[in-house]
Amino acid sequence: MPAVQRVSTVSMPLSLDPFSGLRRLDLHDQASLSTEELVSVLGRSPELEVIVLGIVERNWSDNTAYPTTTVDLPCLKFLFLAGLQDDVLHTVAHITFPATTEVNLRLVGPSSSERDITRHCHSLRSITSVAQDLVFAYSNMADEDNYVISMSTPDERLTVSWEWDMEREDNAEDGQPSLRFELMNLPAVRSVRIVGLPQTACIAQAEWQRFLDLMPSLQSIEFATSSEPLTRIDVLSPMLEALSQPVAYPGKPNVVGLRCSDLRTVWLSDASWGPPDADVTQAFVVYVGARLRWGMRQEFRVDFSTR
Repeated sequence: MPAVQRVSTVSMPLSLDPFSGLRRLDLHDQASLSTEELVSVLGRSPELEVIVLGIVERNWSDNTAYPTTTVDLPCLKFLFLAGLQDDVLHTVAHITFPATTEVNLRLVGPSSSERDITRHCHSLRSITSVAQDLVFAYSNMADEDNYVISMSTPDERLTVSWEWDMEREDNAEDGQPSLRFELMNLPAVRSVRIVGLPQTACIAQAEWQRFLDLMPSLQSIEFATSSEPLTRIDVLSPMLEALSQPVAYPGKPNVVGLRCSDLRTVWLSDASWGPPDADVTQAFVVYVGARLRWGMRQEFRVDFSTR
């Protein structure tokens, strides 16, 4: 079917074998998608500009081999993938696309893979590696037991979100190991703006450690959202404790220092934070003391001014 340039279907199973030379591929709510057919049709459609793919069942095998041969999509302008976490990761790992591609990924459920698939998502990591500003948010799901956590660039040309079961994993020593936050390789991020926080439980120290480790060059953290109904100290303490923990620097295993050693500012820009109370003041004093003990003499300030 050389004249067909766009394929779109919702729920209905569809063989992709007859198609080639596509410019747009929309497959929504796919319960039985052949990954072989998917990779094959992508390979036959090097001029693809838009991919919208929703996977509702598991399709990729645990035995998927890496490193793998990838499909090059040099014309891709927009990539939207939603589905089980490992399926989305496997799909991203099997394609290459330009750094100008707009990407929106929605990852559902835990990863069951014993391998770190994120290391093979080379095109995505090329995009995340140059991001300098990040917007970070939690939002309640409809059942209010789980959260969606999202990371995006301010222009939303890159958005990655995970469905997060906090009740099931928030006490794990290393946080949420089944969620592959490492997909977001963010060595150049200088500022993060937090626009949504959990409403029923604080972000645990282990989670803060994982998030902050993604951003070793971080200089500014802004809380552009209220801490309520939680207390200000309950929200801030786990973050400050994570920042006060010594770690080996990336690429320098013998060099140890505090996380985010370039951090200069914590800005509590939402009006609900108000002036600092004694507990908040003491928490920041303790953190500044840790910085001094580790030889960090750079200026650090807490800003309570509102936008």
